[in-house]
Amino acid sequence: MRLDSPRRALVFAFHDVDGIVDDAYLAYVSALVALAERSIVVVNGGLEPESRARLEALGATVLQRSNEGYDIWAFKAGLDALGEHLAEVDELLVANSSVFGPVGSLADALAAMDARDVDFWGMTRHAALGGAASGRGRAPRAERAHIQSYFTAFRSSVLRSEAFRAYWRDLPPIRDYADAVQAHEMVMTGYFEDAGFSWDTLVNTSDLEPFAENPLIAMAPALLDRGCPVFKRRLLYVGAGGLLAHTAGSVSRQLWQRLRDAPGVDIDALERHAARTMRSADLDLALQDFVSIDTGPADDASTVAVVVLPGPLAAQQASGMLAAGMRTVLLARDGDALTRVDGAEVVRTGTRPPHLALASVDAELLYVLPSIDAARHEADARIAFEHARQALGWERDELGRVARAFRESALLGMVLAPPSPARNFYGGIGGARPERRLAALEAACGALGVDARALADAAPGAGLWIRRATAAQWSAAVDAMPAAERDRAERRLQPHDWLAIMTAVLPRLGWRVRRGISRDLAETLAAVSSAAYASINRAAGAVDGEGLEATLARVDQRAITATVFFDVGPGFAHATSRSFERRAGGSLEVRVRVPEDALGVRFDPLEGAGALVEGILIEPAELRIVPLNGTRSRGVDLFSSHDPAYLVSGPAAGREIVIRAERVERISVDASALELVERRFGAGGPVARARHLAMRAGSKAVRRLRRRG
Repeated sequence: MRLDSPRRALVFAFHDVDGIVDDAYLAYVSALVALAERSIVVVNGGLEPESRARLEALGATVLQRSNEGYDIWAFKAGLDALGEHLAEVDELLVANSSVFGPVGSLADALAAMDARDVDFWGMTRHAALGGAASGRGRAPRAERAHIQSYFTAFRSSVLRSEAFRAYWRDLPPIRDYADAVQAHEMVMTGYFEDAGFSWDTLVNTSDLEPFAENPLIAMAPALLDRGCPVFKRRLLYVGAGGLLAHTAGSVSRQLWQRLRDAPGVDIDALERHAARTMRSADLDLALQDFVSIDTGPADDASTVAVVVLPGPLAAQQASGMLAAGMRTVLLARDGDALTRVDGAEVVRTGTRPPHLALASVDAELLYVLPSIDAARHEADARIAFEHARQALGWERDELGRVARAFRESALLGMVLAPPSPARNFYGGIGGARPERRLAALEAACGALGVDARALADAAPGAGLWIRRATAAQWSAAVDAMPAAERDRAERRLQPHDWLAIMTAVLPRLGWRVRRGISRDLAETLAAVSSAAYASINRAAGAVDGEGLEATLARVDQRAITATVFFDVGPGFAHATSRSFERRAGGSLEVRVRVPEDALGVRFDPLEGAGALVEGILIEPAELRIVPLNGTRSRGVDLFSSHDPAYLVSGPAAGREIVIRAERVERISVDASALELVERRFGAGGPVARARHLAMRAGSKAVRRLRRRG
């Protein structure tokens, strides 16, 4: 059926880990509410009073419920609240807060769909998943493409049907993420199609699906080109595994660049949301949002003070900046030796390390040049200085470009250099530190309320740009630490340790952290990286056709890290977790107590490679543990994925669970390695099982087409 000036209702499911409806969320929900004559916003979990007021000011009715059943049971609660009003509308919009938008006009998108003769529709669709997903018996319609459930519109032909009432009346309990996907998203489209209703999507991606099962993630910029008015929130923080497993690694960066100029998009609101909810290291990787020092217009650098710290190159650095006409400040603790330089100011920080007292310098912007302890080789100081010059600037126009980046974004708090692979600095990439320093760093992170595992890598010498206002907040946060922890950290941590901690603390204070770059440094890092890849591959015995995760599996056979995730939010994106290190190729036993408020439990036997798991069991016996993205055959689970995972179903909240496996082994996920697995387990092994399921699904599809023909 087509629509003309339709009357609409809206059910919107919302969850935020902090219970905050910020401007990024509000832009989307307000656009939806404006298109409906009645709107129900169902909040799973907490909601700040100010955020409730923001939603109610839109004219929406706000329902708050416990965070259970995911967005699907929130939808059901909203439908129950609408009640008989459903009989009066021409179209019901059902949406959730896992996407942001609108990009362009949401009203125009809905108007375009009004002209299409369909009974229900969505924004985008997921490609058919094939037999592997349906083979577990929980998603019988997974062999079909389906509407992605973040947005579905049902017209009156569906709303007034017994099929619609029965679907929501008989909705099964949603206990975990697998249920959410397999009992609703994979099922719903086929259910209503089998009931005789027609469907479509706003954006046609059928030609993209041979290249990506989920174009909304893998090809997001292309979907914007095709008029998609939304994008997935998780593209702002997807990790390396997600980027490299499904894309060339640049999809989030391309999306972010497009959003900067997209009509109706408030990029500042997205930046504020990202700073509040996402790790700086994840944003670095996903957005690749560098500050270029050698392209684009430059501001006057008169608001900048260049800060020089004690070290073997301090006099050279100060003289060079003074020669460029820059205000230059020598910053040191009381008693630290300083080489006086004519024209440079001197500021003493008492007993505080300079990186904790940057706000002592009275300037709007501070450019802190790197410093290496004189006790180390002076070559380290020279390389750190050269690296910072190429990333953060040296000439006055380069400094002006960084100053312009701060002026253009009021949320930009700090710019630092990428980590350097040169000389002795290579081993520090990835966060490795001596034991005593690591213990002090972890204690400092705990006192500051951040996760030591979430820190971004800092460049050698700890050069950086920072606003004075940001530096003042940073100093206040350190001052609020317990005195004993602060004193120990000040004694043991090096400047780049503090800088790494800042990358986690500043986003919690509302500031963005970005990296500086120049074309010279980018070319150097690209060339050095290529050479490093070749050396590592030769040492690891990598072969043509392998992916990164397979090569890493070759290198790291010493231990595996198994992790149990507890879903305490809208899916495992906001999960808490506990990790356990075990020997690769051996048995595994994990014993953990599940939190009382956990909605679901996921178990990852290892990270970053495929896996073979033999004889996995869980206690208590009434619980089940099933592969989420693997295939089971003869007591062996095969995961041809870089992120192997199990889902635990049953009443686990508040209980101690024990997960045991006879053997957990890393494997490569390339075709040759899977053939070796097949030979090892025989013709009826896990690879053959997966192929059989795919063939069975293909046969079903052929039979269905013949019946329709």
